[in-house]
Amino acid sequence: MAGLIGKNYGSALFSIAMDEDKQDIILSELTAINNIMNENNDFIKLLNTPSIAMKEKMQVISSAFEERIDENTYNFLCLLTEKGRILYLNEITDEYRRLYNNHYNLTEVKATTAIKLSDDLKGKLVKKLETITGKKVTLIEEINPDIIGGIIIDYDNTQIDASVKTKLDGLRAQIRDMVV
Repeated sequence: MAGLIGKNYGSALFSIAMDEDKQDIILSELTAINNIMNENNDFIKLLNTPSIAMKEKMQVISSAFEERIDENTYNFLCLLTEKGRILYLNEITDEYRRLYNNHYNLTEVKATTAIKLSDDLKGKLVKKLETITGKKVTLIEEINPDIIGGIIIDYDNTQIDASVKTKLDGLRAQIRDMVV
């Protein structure tokens, strides 16, 4: 059910954003608000607590966001709170971002490396990934020393694991199978 709620609300908000030509600003605000709420679970709990009057919840939203964000984003937050759907903000944000990326032919690619990539290497990687995916790539870097070296690339339900750790694990398994 959570997936369906995320899709329906995310799609409705994206439709409004398209009608108002505010796709970028709403994505930016929705992402920021989602991050704030993920970092502060008490805020979500407060907005989702049945014993707190709706009027008080709306005052909290108003004092935190009104006139600081686009009117459409603000009204959407109020609607989610009134309908008891604020808990689904992660899924809604993900769906909105998916629709946004599809509309603009974008894809987010996570590149995990043991050390930070140089700007030159990042540029080459993005260019190669754009050729492979046929889309404009937004690179999200993650540093994980546990992979030892190489790179792990994740995009559109695809993973390319060219890490040293995975290769060593494979060799270890082959040697173990040969010895046994």
